[in-house]
Amino acid sequence: MSSASGEGDARSIAAALLIAVVRGSLYAHPHQNTPQAIAAAIGDSRITENEISEALEALGSGTLAHTGGRHWQLSAAGYRKHREAAR
Repeated sequence: MSSASGEGDARSIAAALLIAVVRGSLYAHPHQNTPQAIAAAIGDSRITENEISEALEALGSGTLAHTGGRHWQLSAAGYRKHREAAR
């Protein structure tokens, strides 16, 4: 495995973990549903609002969340996925 491939794998894993954290935040705090509010709920200054926005877009493109403007919420599929992952 080359170094570049390893870095790409690490980025993919990090992105998947961030998506799971953002999904979990929407599940636990459904009224904190903007990138800014999610960043505050997560409480990790290393995670930017832009990264949270990208994670929200990924959830939206996978039909696990939807938005009305800048406010996001999990879809029924997103709630199911979160509950399944928590088992």
